[in-house]
Amino acid sequence: MKKIIGLILIMLMLSGCNVVYDLDNFVMPDDTEFMEVVKELNTPEKICRYMEDNFTPLEINPVCYNPYEMFCYKTGDCSDYADFSAFVANYHGYKIYQVHIFFEDCAHLITVLKIDGKYNYIDWWNYFEVGTEKIDDVLNNWYGVKSYRVLDCNGNIIEVKN
Repeated sequence: MKKIIGLILIMLMLSGCNVVYDLDNFVMPDDTEFMEVVKELNTPEKICRYMEDNFTPLEINPVCYNPYEMFCYKTGDCSDYADFSAFVANYHGYKIYQVHIFFEDCAHLITVLKIDGKYNYIDWWNYFEVGTEKIDDVLNNWYGVKSYRVLDCNGNIIEVKN
């Protein structure tokens, strides 16, 4: 039994959570505190500052929180941070994408924002103004990328690179 649980945990750690919520159809909770916070976080910098100040990172979260759960529990892994940042940025009208990055032995999720025709990204609670012309160029900053998937705010895969 311990071996099975150990294998499951190892698989989760190597694969990442890889859940992307359909942000356009996310049901807004009836929580005025959550909505006030979302309304205040109207720039990528504010979103990142809030996440850094209020959330605690987990290496792996086998549950995968939606943006409201992330707000309530105040902890999560890279996919939870990406879902929260994507939701809030999308709420404020930013064109967002979520990019699943696959390395040799693990996966990662970031939020990419298209601002004034240029791509920038949020990784955990850090905002990177790279100002690239293509999403592919955002990933040039990453070492060891084997493949990636780009998803729109509805969770539809719009680009795959193997």
